[in-house]
Amino acid sequence: MSLVQKMLIIATALIAVSSVGLRDYFEKTKTLEATISLNDLETRNVELEPREFPYVAFTGEVKNNSSNTINSLFFRIRIYDCPTEIVGPDCEIIGEEVANPYVRIPAGQVRRFFDLVAFKGMPLPKNKVKWTYEIVNVKAEKF
Repeated sequence: MSLVQKMLIIATALIAVSSVGLRDYFEKTKTLEATISLNDLETRNVELEPREFPYVAFTGEVKNNSSNTINSLFFRIRIYDCPTEIVGPDCEIIGEEVANPYVRIPAGQVRRFFDLVAFKGMPLPKNKVKWTYEIVNVKAEKF
């Protein structure tokens, strides 16, 4: 057996051992997905601040009242063109985007979030600009 053949056998064995070791590591450290009710989340000081067009800064705080760690939040933000100060049936939705700020919130804790959201293709409003947000999805993990 030549030196090259021996080196190939050793390299193959090392790759096999490494891949088994990595698989075991990831299996042992895998976290379980958990469900969190949207009722377990409390938002505070949520703001939408215009930046360079078409971007807005979406910021605020979220308190996690569940027993699991939040690792992902999704917010639906809507921009309205309203004839009055109140968002109602006479308003038109002129912009809608989903924000997914990077935030990790352990159980029982509060974290600030930030996301830069682009409202591309939004027409200029004719009346008063109003906006709403809602949490539409949350992903969590339990250890």
